[in-house]
Amino acid sequence: ITDNSCSTLSPQEKLELREKFLGKAALATEGQLRLEATKARGAAANAVQARELYFEKELVVAEKAVVEIAKKTEEFEGIIVKDVVKVEKVIVNDVKKVEKEILQDVKKLEKGFEEEVGVLERALSGGDNGQRR
Repeated sequence: ITDNSCSTLSPQEKLELREKFLGKAALATEGQLRLEATKARGAAANAVQARELYFEKELVVAEKAVVEIAKKTEEFEGIIVKDVVKVEKVIVNDVKKVEKEILQDVKKLEKGFEEEVGVLERALSGGDNGQRR
């Protein structure tokens, strides 16, 4: 006949069984702690990498924006230069017209002065009695 009854454990056997159990529990806990630490380290590394990628992308976007702004600035400067050249041409043409009008007025004045001088010369020489034509 087989004896299936449990024997009573001695206090020493109980202690040994408890130590084995606690050792296994400690090992399991240590493993879990290592696993959690590894996960935390990985998560932190991923977060840092994600931030680096984000800032790299932002830097690329910012660099593209700077290039675009420089391009638009050059285009704007080109437009301004063209406008200034047009305005200068208009001003030069206007100045030429004014000069031409002034010259015509001066010639008219000279002609008028010459006529007056002629009248005065004749009057002084006594030939015209000071009358104008």
